[in-house]
Amino acid sequence: MACRIILGLGANAPTMLFPQFSGDNPNLWNTLADQYFQLFAIHESYWVGMGILHFSDPAGIWLQSVQKKLITLDCISFTSLLCTRFGRYRHQLLIRQFYAINETTTGIDYIERFDILMNHVVSYSDTTHPYLFLTWFIEGLRSNIRAVIMVQHPTDLDTTCSLALLQEVTE
Repeated sequence: MACRIILGLGANAPTMLFPQFSGDNPNLWNTLADQYFQLFAIHESYWVGMGILHFSDPAGIWLQSVQKKLITLDCISFTSLLCTRFGRYRHQLLIRQFYAINETTTGIDYIERFDILMNHVVSYSDTTHPYLFLTWFIEGLRSNIRAVIMVQHPTDLDTTCSLALLQEVTE
């Protein structure tokens, strides 16, 4: 038991699986990995080594190409390298998806898809003005619902979602 504490592996052996990383959503993986390290009191000197043990698919292949660099990287530098490689176009791609998202089946389905997309964008930048999300949401509604919503001039996304669902029910 004392040996684990000295080594920085925490008082108890980790009982949860470490998050896998295949190359998708590096910000989320970094958050989950950091939470794991904090939860199990893993010493920072082990973070990079533990993290790369759980890379697979495209991330695993990329890892082979930067293996020599890893020896000299601390956790912050490694995270920066990782997010640069796997997140470099993701933010732009997510913003472009807002121009294409629209209500195709039900209001609830559209709200769920929009919410997921919005949360992904916010994870890259929390400086996006809420009115931009509100505008994107309204633009994606079916035209007959959009017209009714725009006349009401809702000021926030939650109200707009509620109004859209109510309008859908009355049609």
